[in-house]
Amino acid sequence: MWILVGLIPAVAWGMQPIVITKIGGRPVNQIMGTTFGTFWISLFVFLTMVSFGGGYHYDSVIFWTSFASGIGWCVGQILQYTAFKILGVAKAMPLSTGLQLILINIFSVTCYGDWRSSTYPWQIMITGFAAIILIIVGVIAIAYKQKTPEPGFVSEKVKRPRINLVYIILIFAIGTVGYLAYFALGELPQHLSDFGLNYQIPEALQDSTVYGFTQFFPQAIGMVLLAILFAFYQWFSPCFGKNKISLYRANRNSPFIQSKSYFNMIDGLVFSSAALSILLSKAHNGVATGTSLSQTNIIIATLGGLFILKEHKPKRELICTLIGLGLVVTGGIIIGLLSTFFPN
Repeated sequence: MWILVGLIPAVAWGMQPIVITKIGGRPVNQIMGTTFGTFWISLFVFLTMVSFGGGYHYDSVIFWTSFASGIGWCVGQILQYTAFKILGVAKAMPLSTGLQLILINIFSVTCYGDWRSSTYPWQIMITGFAAIILIIVGVIAIAYKQKTPEPGFVSEKVKRPRINLVYIILIFAIGTVGYLAYFALGELPQHLSDFGLNYQIPEALQDSTVYGFTQFFPQAIGMVLLAILFAFYQWFSPCFGKNKISLYRANRNSPFIQSKSYFNMIDGLVFSSAALSILLSKAHNGVATGTSLSQTNIIIATLGGLFILKEHKPKRELICTLIGLGLVVTGGIIIGLLSTFFPN
């Protein structure tokens, strides 16, 4: 049963980019909808915890690190939605996931001391970095762009904007750092004592599931506040600069009155179901198995982009994408199972 629960994050996070693309709208509509939906679910979880006494165990460290991690997630998600518009889900999703796996695992090893098994120190390091190399090769394969046109190739109906390569690199670089902040700040309270700081997580929050549920509400507050600020920027920024427009015209395009912003709350429900179920999966299946199961979300997202969203690719690009996808998933699963291969 718990293995099935562990597959919920894979399915939900895999379907999330497909749902958001099907509903449509600008990235600002998509991030508003996602964060609004997530906020209402998190509020329900918080009130449920309070009714059972768990909500009273918040302290300032957990609240503010969780709040900041939510801001980091929102930055990464805005730029991921922008990448979907530019490259399509089938290319952007595995690229984004692969870069996250590389940066987050390097950070975990260097700053949080992961992979330092007392029994198998060299074996776990060699295997872990071999998995990262697999992911890097996979990312390179996914990023491959066929230069010569393929005879008889029919491109997808959606017109992609022509964007400078430097701009695309910046989108993925800043977005990946945002996701790293989401991970690093969310885990920070558990590692403060490693840095010589006198802090202990309250005893009532020692359980990983309770701890994760406790973080969910302040994270959602950070997410929704940054999304609202971004929406205000998108609303008023056209009123300034060379091609400025009147406030009246800007008001007609306000994200706050566009229906897509609220239809995209469905995506917030999808995201929340994954975020909550992975906590249960890690608690009952173990962190390694739970994480590994969730990594398969990019298979669903990539294949969904190709077959549901009809993101057509030339044959050579398609082969490279599928090979790269396989390498990224393999590397992610190896990293997820390191503690199983080399127990302390």
